[in-house]
Amino acid sequence: MSWLKYYFDGKGAFAAPQNIFEALTFEQVTQRPSNAPHSIYELLWHLVFWQEFLLLTAQDRPRTWPKHAAEGWPTDNDDCNKGDWQRLLEKFF
Repeated sequence: MSWLKYYFDGKGAFAAPQNIFEALTFEQVTQRPSNAPHSIYELLWHLVFWQEFLLLTAQDRPRTWPKHAAEGWPTDNDDCNKGDWQRLLEKFF
């Protein structure tokens, strides 16, 4: 087993990301803290966007680079529902 997989699966000194996300409520993941520019939902959406983009790149499949950084972020956190959150978690894992 690779060290990356070992730690990503929550072994060693780190918690498994899936365990962390499962411990959060929908309200917590969609709340944007007053001292932070993004909610947890928005941050994970951004990670999934680039994860999918880089996987396409690694497979030498067609993809279009975003023209602006804003394209790598969700357009409106307020439109997120529990189904969106679950689908996002499935894509991430």
